[in-house]
Parts: sequence; structure tokens; C-alpha cells
Amino acid sequence: MRASALSDPTVISLVRENFVPFALNVTKDGFPSEYIPALAHYKKAYETNWRFSFGFAGCGVVDCEGKIPLGHSTAAGLKNNSANSSTSGDSGYEQWVEMILQAMERHEQVLRMRSNFAQGNFA
Repeated sequence: MRASALSDPTVISLVRENFVPFALNVTKDGFPSEYIPALAHYKKAYETNWRFSFGFAGCGVVDCEGKIPLGHSTAAGLKNNSANSSTSGDSGYEQWVEMILQAMERHEQVLRMRSNFAQGNFA
């Protein structure tokens, strides 16, 4: 049996050390748009595609204020199931690690931009 990429120790370690993971049940609770505006693209997809009423899952990374999407599994072409693993048994964790590292880099860029803006540096 192939393991899920999200079960990979490298992915787990990156998430534990750098993020606050959480789950949302949008079918039951709706989208928290007022608290996490960075999820607007998920909300739009969910509300405009009738197929998603039967099931909808996504994995994303947002900035610490919940305003800016930094990365998500669908944009990176990632899947969280073994059916999409290669025949070699690879869970695809390298792609998840790359997406997570890119999200972390984007977060650092956001922090630098906010700091520069607060200091009046607009260049």
C-alpha cells in the first residue's frame, strides 16, 4: 500500500514546525470569508461548481492574518491520495515539500513588504 504524501515524515515535520494546520467543514459551517479572506478562491469554486456539493477538499497555505493565499494543492497540481501516486510507489511528497517551501518563501516576502511599508520604504 502506498502512503499519502501528507503522511510523509518530511511533510509532517515542515507543517508542524512552520504552520498551524486546521480543518474546515464548509458543507456544515460555510466558508469563514470574514475571518479568512484568502479562502475566497475556494469559496468561489465551491459555489459555482455543482459537482462540489458532493465532495470538496483542498489544502492551502495562507499568511498569518488569513488575507493572502500563499499556496494551495490544486494550483500546484498536487493530490492527497495514493491513487495519484506514481507506479514506483512514490507518494509525491517532493511536490508537497516544494509547495510548502514556496509558501514559506512567499510568507517571508509578505513580511518584508509589510515591514518596508510600515517604515515608509516603497522602493
